[in-house]
Amino acid sequence: MESSSSINSIDDSYVRTLVHSELQEWSLLKKYTVIPDEIRVQIFQCIASPTCYQIQDDGYRYLIVSIINKLDPYREKFNDIILKTLEEEKGKFDAGREAIRLIQSGELKFQDLGEWQSDDSEICDVAVKIEGLSICKFAGKQYILELMRKNAFGEDGSSNVIMMKDIIPLVNPEFFNDRVFVLSLVEFTHLALKYAPELQKDRKFVLAAVGINGLALKYAPAFQNDKEVVITAVRQNGMALEFAPELNDDFDIVVEAMRASVGLALDYVSPNFQMNEEILNYTVIGYSQGNIRTIVNNIIRSRFEDGSGQ
Repeated sequence: MESSSSINSIDDSYVRTLVHSELQEWSLLKKYTVIPDEIRVQIFQCIASPTCYQIQDDGYRYLIVSIINKLDPYREKFNDIILKTLEEEKGKFDAGREAIRLIQSGELKFQDLGEWQSDDSEICDVAVKIEGLSICKFAGKQYILELMRKNAFGEDGSSNVIMMKDIIPLVNPEFFNDRVFVLSLVEFTHLALKYAPELQKDRKFVLAAVGINGLALKYAPAFQNDKEVVITAVRQNGMALEFAPELNDDFDIVVEAMRASVGLALDYVSPNFQMNEEILNYTVIGYSQGNIRTIVNNIIRSRFEDGSGQ
């Protein structure tokens, strides 16, 4: 500890340098975590007013006590300088930027950051580039949906099959109990329902899912002979008729499937209807070029989501 005489010979610049150097001790923590903003605020509060604040997390207590002990001898004379320097340092530190730096340098893995960064788009994007899609195991729901939005479709509207096939199995299994999350995923790929076994049994949920993506019917075997569910599915995507073989001779369902698929669902229609003149009217002939392109693109995108067309 500094003597009173030596402290009297110290100036503001020395104290500033001391505060800066002590805060560099935070680098000891970088092997394990990047300090979240709320903890960072607590740390600065505790250093600034050690008698008023306490750090609850044992992982930081030793570090804080060490810094406080180093600064205490100077508080009586230089407390204003200490507080001002702490405020300056607090403003400079950005946990997000630090996390990105550590991931880019290889000092830290995405999975070691903790939950606070799991939906941070900038951090997650950097982690994907460096660590690959494996980070999806630790990413939050919002980032998973953002990743699907950004990468599921090419600029020409085509489906990025590999991306969707690879992302979905990596998502935290607990997320598939969240009805809103799964419905949001179904918008991008019917594969989402495959990983939500409990929701596959929920008729109300399945009805909503096939209304968004008809091919989700593939993963709802309990309702593949439910006329309301099936007709909702084929209206969204006529190719969903493939997954309702017991109803492929239901005239109403077949008509809806043929209309939605410009006739491409004919392969899945019962032989009883395959030469039916009224059914055959719903082929490419009855549609404008623009409508055909829209419908066919939708069919191809959905049809290949699970890689079955590869």
